[in-house]
Amino acid sequence: EISVLDSDDSVVDSKSLPLSQDGTVSGSFKTDPQNLGDSYSVRLNYGESSDSHYVSIVSYRKPEFRVSVEPQKPRYIQGEPLRFVVQVETFTGEPVPGMDVGGWVYRKADWTFSPFEEEFEGDPDDSSDYVGDAVEEVKGTTDDMGRCVVTVNTAPKSQGQVDDTDSVWTFEANVQDQNGQTAQASNHVKVVRGEYDLMVVPNRFVVDPGQAVGVKIQAKWHDTGEGASGRKVKV
Repeated sequence: EISVLDSDDSVVDSKSLPLSQDGTVSGSFKTDPQNLGDSYSVRLNYGESSDSHYVSIVSYRKPEFRVSVEPQKPRYIQGEPLRFVVQVETFTGEPVPGMDVGGWVYRKADWTFSPFEEEFEGDPDDSSDYVGDAVEEVKGTTDDMGRCVVTVNTAPKSQGQVDDTDSVWTFEANVQDQNGQTAQASNHVKVVRGEYDLMVVPNRFVVDPGQAVGVKIQAKWHDTGEGASGRKVKV
């Protein structure tokens, strides 16, 4: 025997359903269209056993706008102001001004190079859903073009300090209109320590005391991947 009760403990539906060979039962009930914020209790009785489960009903209306987030540059150098551009527009492409934009910026170290694999190239997206530590909460409003530019400081907290690794910065934006409708979007960008990537790879990783170790030092431009010739390297 299955009973469905509303928040006032009034029975809105009840029925007897047969158990399947696996001992399960399934069914459905209609909710009150005039009271979509209600909750229901579904109670199951079988012999001397009983159980119940609560079901919350909320109204949902598809947002009338869409949101996108893009970094203003494909890459930033540590210490530069980082800018994400939030674009809000209708599904027919018209900009939506005056929208409240909020969200958090996150940062995580970027380990995309491994000295154990010379041709290793990693993607910060493919490891996990982890976006890093929260750096800053930001708020803004879209302009007449439906845009909101979010600016974040990428300089280390301690003056003169340089991070040991490149990093990936992610902005998760939440946009809400006057009716409470919300839409989300996110994107990320890499923040590097300089215009070129410097790699130091030893020719061996286990040596005896006093044994000489050779190292390979290579500098590559981030934009082209070509060798950065003519650079002075201090060892």
